[in-house]
Amino acid sequence: GAMEYYAKDDTWQKGLDTANAKIVLDAGVSELSVRYHENHKRWIAVYMSVHNKGDRLLYRSAERLEGPWSNPKVLISVIPEVNPTDPKYDKNNFRVSI
Repeated sequence: GAMEYYAKDDTWQKGLDTANAKIVLDAGVSELSVRYHENHKRWIAVYMSVHNKGDRLLYRSAERLEGPWSNPKVLISVIPEVNPTDPKYDKNNFRVSI
C-alpha cells in the first residue's frame, strides 16, 4: 500500500502500473542509490557503469526527484574489483550462475 510511482502524466500514483510509469532516469541499471543532498540542494543517483563489467562508478544529479537528470559523470574512474591488474580483482565478480 505504500508503493507509489511517477506516471506518464507527471503525477504520483498509488500502487504500480508499469505501463503507465514514466522513465525519469534511463541509466538501465538494476541497482543504484538515490539520496537528497541538502548542502547541494540536489538529488544524486550513484550507480556502476553498465559497460566493461561496471569498471567505473557514475553519478547523475537533479533538482527534483522527477528530473530532469544530468548526463552521467564519473565519480570513480577505476573500480579495483573489476580491474584484472588490481590485487582486489576476483574473476568471479559479476559472474552469473544458473
